[in-house]
Amino acid sequence: MPKLWGELHTRLRGICSLGEAKKEKEMVGRYACRFVKDGQIVGLGSGSTVAYFVRALGKKIKEEGIEVHAIPTSYQIRFVAIEAGVPLTTLMEHHRIDVDIDGANEIDHELNLIKGGTAGAFTNEKMVAQASDKYIIIADHTKVVKRLGSKYPVPVEILPDACDIVTEKLKEKGAVTQLRTHIDPSGEALPLITENRNFILDAHFREITDPPKIGLEIKSISGVVEHGLFSGLAGMACIGSKSGVRVIRRTG
Repeated sequence: MPKLWGELHTRLRGICSLGEAKKEKEMVGRYACRFVKDGQIVGLGSGSTVAYFVRALGKKIKEEGIEVHAIPTSYQIRFVAIEAGVPLTTLMEHHRIDVDIDGANEIDHELNLIKGGTAGAFTNEKMVAQASDKYIIIADHTKVVKRLGSKYPVPVEILPDACDIVTEKLKEKGAVTQLRTHIDPSGEALPLITENRNFILDAHFREITDPPKIGLEIKSISGVVEHGLFSGLAGMACIGSKSGVRVIRRTG
């Protein structure tokens, strides 16, 4: 009986944690709307937190009558934007973006990020981030870490034919890799295909003490399209918490 109560308590605590994270995501999604002004081009990252922002942005457009055009980074967020009534455009039409609102899987104290922990739209997200005057991250409090790689691996988008070569090169750099897969309706594990029709290797490093350096080393491998380490891009992170939104700004 004590064991049963212990398991029940653990499950209830997990449910409460998920509920808290959802509230924080909604909170920062609404908060981020203040950074969007009339007439702007807005970058839309991907993921569940950004989805809350997009829905809040759609509401702001309807209620305040502002005109904005948004550039989505994935099919997932494109569908959310269409449903929310957010007008869309493309990076080909607008090379400069006023503000880009994005999420992250991990955020360190210098606003280095690991992104791409789910479907893997990080290549598109990085292109939009680099084209933006302001790159703002929104996340719940669980995404803040002391050191990158403590919870999530570094996703590496690769050309399918380069899988074995890149795996070996990453191993030489101290990473343990795993091909990211998904389960099809028949129960078979198949490689996950990115927005750009490539594969993803999840690279587990023992420690990431210098994110920009590791990022450059990964990008230098032939066959690598992009990786999920974002360094020197985010100027601000809005973090949800029980007491409200905490804003972290990059210094330097």
